[in-house]
Amino acid sequence: MDTFDCVFWAIYWIGVIIWSLKNKEKAKAELLQIKNNWKKGIVILFLILLPFLAMVLTLYF
Repeated sequence: MDTFDCVFWAIYWIGVIIWSLKNKEKAKAELLQIKNNWKKGIVILFLILLPFLAMVLTLYF
């Protein structure tokens, strides 16, 4: 990974952390709704894991 990738991932995760702290109550309500709708839960899980998958793919290939 070069410097640009490191900066991109740092900015991405800082944004995720700030968003989650600002919307903690809303996130709890959404998690309860996702628990009842498994298809939406799978999509959200994929979106959360996608950055990790992309990082692993760029490191190994």
